[in-house]
Amino acid sequence: MDHFCSYRLSEIIPNLDANALYEFTIMLTESQGRGITATMDTATVAVSAPGAASNAAILASGTKYITYYYKGSHLTTLAGSGNSVNLTIKVDALQGFGANGVIVSDISVNAVSFGVNTPIALRNGAAYRYGFNGMERDDEIKGSGNSYDFGARMYDSRLGRWMSVDPLASLQRGWSPYKFALDNPIIFIDPEGETEFYFRGKHIGSDGRKDNMIGLVSDRKVKRSIENAAKEGLNTDLGSFGNGDRRGGVYAIDATVLQTADAVLDKARTSGQEREYGVSLSKDSEGSFQMNGEIQEGPVRPLEGSQSGEVNYSPGEVSIHSHRTGVGEEGTHANADEPSLTDKSSMKKEDMSIIVGKKGEVTKVDGVVSDNRSDDGTIEIFKNGKRNQSISGTRTKEILKDYKTRKQ
Repeated sequence: MDHFCSYRLSEIIPNLDANALYEFTIMLTESQGRGITATMDTATVAVSAPGAASNAAILASGTKYITYYYKGSHLTTLAGSGNSVNLTIKVDALQGFGANGVIVSDISVNAVSFGVNTPIALRNGAAYRYGFNGMERDDEIKGSGNSYDFGARMYDSRLGRWMSVDPLASLQRGWSPYKFALDNPIIFIDPEGETEFYFRGKHIGSDGRKDNMIGLVSDRKVKRSIENAAKEGLNTDLGSFGNGDRRGGVYAIDATVLQTADAVLDKARTSGQEREYGVSLSKDSEGSFQMNGEIQEGPVRPLEGSQSGEVNYSPGEVSIHSHRTGVGEEGTHANADEPSLTDKSSMKKEDMSIIVGKKGEVTKVDGVVSDNRSDDGTIEIFKNGKRNQSISGTRTKEILKDYKTRKQ
């Protein structure tokens, strides 16, 4: 098995100095039990391994390094008109250590001057450019993982400091304008994010993750922590949430899912007394939820003797449908927090099921039916057949109005 690596010289070393000496280091992983032979130009390149003092130890190591040196003038000659340098890595047959393949991971370039290596560039073979706090690495100048692009400012992970003044420094008197995350990056992060936290419908802060999620906070201690961070101009990192996840006093729901549920609830409140409405959502290739068609309208069916409005819509990862909001002559009604047998069967096939409509008591005294349910409506969210969140119609409107304003 041979790996043939070709790199454009102008991309690896943007400002090549003909008189400078350059060190190239290539890291190979998952290479246990494989002998490695590397050839650059016509010369055989040395292979080493961390802490390995013998050929047997190098062979056994799962991580190996190929290191070679060239002057800038020689690299220019090698690159020629194609402006590329080529390296052939020959991988021997497996020798009993159980590895299945070899991965060419990082390629780093250093300029060597008076015995000191100055990082020039790094390329990652897996094309994964992100690291600390989920930010993109900027490895061109300072080497691998030493600088991160947070958008407005660059962060130096070796110093634990920004390389420019914090634009919100006036809100954080007593702190250095170059500090990062109040010197506590385990709890706080500081990018511009899109995940917003709400407590009883009121916005209290963000976690800075660009995932289109809305976090509904129920724990007062978590609420205070998020509010304190927001006052300092910081976001609060509570970990990555998926749609419908509940953790640490926070329930997370995708903003598009909640907006769609609100739209179905609007239809149920205005014209859903004797019919259901429904739609489903699925994730697209970029991981964003999209509606599978328009919101569908079911047939008119009086509530007496029928527990289902029978609305048909395309299946998806998330289903949303309404229960009829009217009341029959005998007090028959369909609350949103009471799934029908058909609903329970469908929930087994879906990642999330949402029922919207009304909930509460309907009474009949002396032949008089009284609907004591609020016209506000409710959004009832089910996962794995069990209800795991309830949001009132009014609170949903407040959250979505604020969320939309913040994203404009």
